[in-house]
Amino acid sequence: MHKISKSTVITQKAYFFEDFQSTSDYRATFDFGTATEINKWIGWQNVFGDVYVTNPPVGKKRNDIVLTTGLNISFIH
Repeated sequence: MHKISKSTVITQKAYFFEDFQSTSDYRATFDFGTATEINKWIGWQNVFGDVYVTNPPVGKKRNDIVLTTGLNISFIH
């Protein structure tokens, strides 16, 4: 987590999950997000996520990309 200004924070996460039965198969996830405080009770967030699977179920894609955005509302000041 990195605070780039008084009201904006950047977060990032990366995970790697190995398959113990087949060492060539794995799943990797990466998330990158920002959260900006607009005022004391409302904020705006954006998150980009990527999930990669080497051996997906039949009929599914290997890569899954997700982009979300939303508002944060605080009831406690």
